[in-house]
Amino acid sequence: PRGAVVLPFHEQEKAKAAFQGGPLGVEVKLSTTSTGAPKSGSLMSRFGESVAKAGAAFAAGASPVRNRGRTAAGMQGEEFVMRDSEGGDLYFMWEFKGEADSGAKPRIQLQMITKDERQKEKMAYWDALVDSLRPASAP
Repeated sequence: PRGAVVLPFHEQEKAKAAFQGGPLGVEVKLSTTSTGAPKSGSLMSRFGESVAKAGAAFAAGASPVRNRGRTAAGMQGEEFVMRDSEGGDLYFMWEFKGEADSGAKPRIQLQMITKDERQKEKMAYWDALVDSLRPASAP
C-alpha cells in the first residue's frame, strides 16, 4: 500500500518503479531523474508536437480528457489525461519538471495506463494516487 525510494543525492540519479493489476486493472509507473536543466514546454504542447509529427491518422483517435496545473507533494506540476478511442485506453500523466541540480526536487513523472472503461472510478483512483504523493524524509 505504500512505497518510498530514499537515497543520498549524487548527480544524474534515476529511479523507476512500476506496479500493475488491482481491481481496476491499471499499470502505474513512477520515475524520478535529477536534472541539470528542467524540460521546457508543457505536457500539452509536447503532446501537440507529437501529434503534428505523427500525422492526422494518430490525431483522429487521441483526445485530451483533462489538462491542468496540479500540485502534488508540495510541487507544482502539470497533469495530462488523454483518451485513445481507437485503442480503448486512458493515459494519465503528472509531471514535475524538477529543479536544476537538485536531489530533493528531481524531475518526477507519474503515469497510469488503463482500459477506457469505468472511467469515473479510474479518474477517482488517479486523483487519489496523485494526492498520495509525499516527499520522503532522509533516514
